[in-house]
Amino acid sequence: MGKRSDLSTLPSIDFIRSIADRSADGMVIVDCNRQIIFANRSFQRQTGLTRSRFRVLMAQGLSCCSQLRLSCCRSGCMAQSCIEAAFPMRLDEIDGADLSGAKGVFVVHFVPLKNQRQQTIAVLMTIRDVTAEERIQARYKFFLQKAKDQQAALARAVDERTLELRQTQTQLVQAAKMASLGQLIAGIAHELNNPINFIYANVDPLAGYLNAIQQLIEGVLHLGLSPEQQSKWQRRLDQADATYLMQDLRKIARSFSEGAERVKTIVDDLLIFAHQKREPAERVDIHAELERAIQFVHHRRGSIALLKCYANEPLAVLGYANELNQVWANLLTNALQAVDPAGGRVTISTGREAGFIVVRISDNGVGIAPEIRDRIFDPFFTTKSVGRGTGLGLTICYQIIAERHRGTIALENGPNGGTDAIVRLPAIAA
Repeated sequence: MGKRSDLSTLPSIDFIRSIADRSADGMVIVDCNRQIIFANRSFQRQTGLTRSRFRVLMAQGLSCCSQLRLSCCRSGCMAQSCIEAAFPMRLDEIDGADLSGAKGVFVVHFVPLKNQRQQTIAVLMTIRDVTAEERIQARYKFFLQKAKDQQAALARAVDERTLELRQTQTQLVQAAKMASLGQLIAGIAHELNNPINFIYANVDPLAGYLNAIQQLIEGVLHLGLSPEQQSKWQRRLDQADATYLMQDLRKIARSFSEGAERVKTIVDDLLIFAHQKREPAERVDIHAELERAIQFVHHRRGSIALLKCYANEPLAVLGYANELNQVWANLLTNALQAVDPAGGRVTISTGREAGFIVVRISDNGVGIAPEIRDRIFDPFFTTKSVGRGTGLGLTICYQIIAERHRGTIALENGPNGGTDAIVRLPAIAA
């Protein structure tokens, strides 16, 4: 780098050493040729060299970058850059290593030293070893992050627990409401049950009486009356429009029968909803009950295709036959009402999966709208028009399957459209 700089203007080395050796930071003076002309004891400790060895190396022309091997000097000499720039520099968190390979972290200051003509003739480097501080800072950051993570985990746990408590509270409130509602419904159902049973029980006798009256009238006309008397009775019957009256009375009787049957079904649904009807558990043949349900909804089927894909083995559960029959009838009714009467298709499939009997009732209708998916099992919720549904069908299905039979029921949109009603019940040996 040219001739050795004129260092006569610098203070004596002994004076500099007397001050520098008191510093805990490494201090080095580097001339314009990047040769170390002074180093204090702290710098010697940082390099891992003994004092005598350091003097030998200095006598041989010791380079500043050969000792600590600072990362900042790999692309160029920072001391030379300070000399050329003639203004101080500072580098923080610089990696370095001594001759033994021990690594450390340093903060390095470069201060240009100038003569009387303001020419930079050397650079004072102060090197502070912050390895221990960095380790402490790293540990502090580690424990701080750990504390933050623990705090976040605790906050999540608190939020989850709070949510669970709110859900439990909601369930308790809902259970209390349902219990009150069940008691109210049970009372109403019992009040309706007796008069409806009275009406229902008298519909068939009424139809019989109407037939007897018609036969009596017809018999009167054939009792050997004279033509004049027969003509007189016939005129009276025509004036009263007896034929129409008898036909209309039969229609009224059928309406009574259908209405009474409808109300009786609703009362039975209400009683099951209110947990008022109890039967002893028994072995239930799934295929037999499905066939009963198919017969029950046969009048609703029309031209809709009904496909049966039963398992090739008997399937049985321990439960309540009438209640399961009601589940199948409700699900089949919903499926039949969901499809187009002209091209509708309903498929019933059964099987065994991991200790459960699985019954799947699928249709090719429009499926379940996303906005009502979470409400389909709510009491009194229905998408049907007034008079076609009570909103209890799926609620009762859920109670029968989940609560009475410890199974599961789910309604899902099928992969090719339509709806799949999937019921799983604990199996028993067939």
